[in-house]
Amino acid sequence: MPDAALRSRTPERTCIGCRRKAGPAGLARVARRPDGSLAVGRAEPGRGAWLCAGSTACFDAAVRQLAAAVLRLVGPHGK
Repeated sequence: MPDAALRSRTPERTCIGCRRKAGPAGLARVARRPDGSLAVGRAEPGRGAWLCAGSTACFDAAVRQLAAAVLRLVGPHGK
């Protein structure tokens, strides 16, 4: 039972590109700073998301998903 208690205390994050779950050591945090710029790092302030560390495929997937979400929000006539 000690293993189950230890696992529940280990933070688990989800990659926004591939949806793989992992601890923070295997993922990179991308944060939006208060000025709107993006920064990579766990200590960065602001709203953040996690991506598989070093994976361009996950980054590309996250960009495609973001573009699809933006297009859904805009609507057919830019409204």
